[in-house]
Amino acid sequence: MKLTAALLTSALVLGGIGVGSQFIGPADHAQAEKTAKEQNLKISYEQAKEIVLKAQKGSISEMELEKESGVWMYEIEVKSSGRDYDFKVNADTGEITKKKEDDDQSDDDGDDSNVDSKQVKVTLEEASTIALKEANGTIEESELENEDGKAVYSFEIQGENGKEAEVEVSAETGDVLKTEWEDED
Repeated sequence: MKLTAALLTSALVLGGIGVGSQFIGPADHAQAEKTAKEQNLKISYEQAKEIVLKAQKGSISEMELEKESGVWMYEIEVKSSGRDYDFKVNADTGEITKKKEDDDQSDDDGDDSNVDSKQVKVTLEEASTIALKEANGTIEESELENEDGKAVYSFEIQGENGKEAEVEVSAETGDVLKTEWEDED
């Protein structure tokens, strides 16, 4: 599954093809804007963020540009007052086509999904830049979570060395809390 997602993302980044999805971190921001321009999308990455944050105050914890049924959509997750909200924004019209409060707040990690937005001082983009300095490569997944009462960004990074790294960055201070390298096997 990870290999498939990585291949789709790589194909988008390298080839600019019009299918699949693309995580939008700081390293991919320019590519997302380029894809939006190449596909003649009327709504940019920044505009999609503004649209969602007007509808729901909070912190963006994840954002993807994805083509669904022939329509380019920004899929955006917002953390606000300990809740997750999932949005879809039409990349041509700017219309929010989905706003859903993620009611599955109780997962195996207990209260880990409940992040107090007041604790978040570092944006996802800033934390992504910090994580990529710690582990050079491509971000495959990111998540804003509550770990022992602290807001933490967790990143899975496919390193340029062929290994995968997990990097945790404090959403309050921007400090790297953990870097763990795993073998690809």
